[in-house]
Amino acid sequence: MTQKKDSKQSIISVSESNNAVIQTTDNEKISEKKSVSGLSSAKQLLTLAKAFAIDGSLLPPEKQMPLQERAERRAYTNSQRQQLNLESIIVKAGHYCSASTIAEQVDADWFAQYTELAKEVSNKTMQELWAKILAKEINTPGSFAIKTLKVFKGLSIHDAKLFAKATAIAMRDNTGKQYRIISGSYQTPSIWNSFDKKRVQNIDLSKLGLNFSDLLTLAENALLFNQETETAPFEKGQELGLIFQGKPIVLRSVKNNAVLKYYKLSPAGCELARLIAEKPDEDTQQGIVSNILHHFTSNA
Repeated sequence: MTQKKDSKQSIISVSESNNAVIQTTDNEKISEKKSVSGLSSAKQLLTLAKAFAIDGSLLPPEKQMPLQERAERRAYTNSQRQQLNLESIIVKAGHYCSASTIAEQVDADWFAQYTELAKEVSNKTMQELWAKILAKEINTPGSFAIKTLKVFKGLSIHDAKLFAKATAIAMRDNTGKQYRIISGSYQTPSIWNSFDKKRVQNIDLSKLGLNFSDLLTLAENALLFNQETETAPFEKGQELGLIFQGKPIVLRSVKNNAVLKYYKLSPAGCELARLIAEKPDEDTQQGIVSNILHHFTSNA
């Protein structure tokens, strides 16, 4: 009871101090909001501190455990939390593993590093993705490099959702080792096309749910190369076979020296893209292809 009373008193004193400052503006509504915000933040701080066993100094000095005991308590709490995280991921991974297919043995060093990276993941959605990684690696050893796992560990839920948007409009080759987000097309300049107003065609990716700042975020997270790249010039009639959302698509050049522009997923991005379920979306496919029809036709 003493702990709660002391904590509450310290919170109130901070809030009252905030009120005194804001009341000089003669704006009572702002004052009230500031007070509530301060109380809410203090409660969140206390909750987090307790969950991670670092709340010892918030107690009155006479109630505090010795520093060494507090450190041991924190280490014990963390180890329990990490254990629960890993066990939860293992259970989820079991749902994706085959009971009959014989697979190669997973490298023990890979699994040891995997557990070190995954042990702090407590968000249920992210645990599900880590489980898919483990299951795929067990079914097909070598699917995910440790570098890829380190990239994935640095992603937030927002980053993961953004990456899912990117893969939804990306096209891959037959091997799945290269994913590209087509951003436009053009014909190399010559005296024959200098007056062609459609010589350069750009795709507005923001209309497909991916704006320029999103591309920068993906690049910062090592999922995408931030510079737009392009193919070698195509001869008229030359074809490029790709797969879009699980459906084969063939682009055929209708002009000589036609070039495709695109953003390329990084090696880590290509590996992680395999986690995203492919759902055919003809509207999105048409939205991409329709913008490059001046230079390429499609079987779609």
